[in-house]
Amino acid sequence: MRPGVSAVRFATEVAALAALAVAGLAIAWPLALALPAAFAFVRGWWIAPKAHSRLADPSRFAVEIVLFVAAGGALAATGSVPLGLLLTAVAVAAAIAIRRE
Repeated sequence: MRPGVSAVRFATEVAALAALAVAGLAIAWPLALALPAAFAFVRGWWIAPKAHSRLADPSRFAVEIVLFVAAGGALAATGSVPLGLLLTAVAVAAAIAIRRE
């Protein structure tokens, strides 16, 4: 993996966690904990490189895109539409770039 792509990928994952926490907090404080935890669980269980139940690439890519679209959509729903779109676009671009290495 190229360090730049890996760094962008990591940044989008952290941004997605923050976006879900902000969106959850806008609804109810327990969701500020539950939404990022659900994201981290799904990513750790099916997407992470050392996941026990790592999905094959077409399915893994689809789940990854769904996670980031959900995080971007949640951020957009809080009123930060440009940031939500930016998060989604950069995360999808990083997911594609990481597979082209």
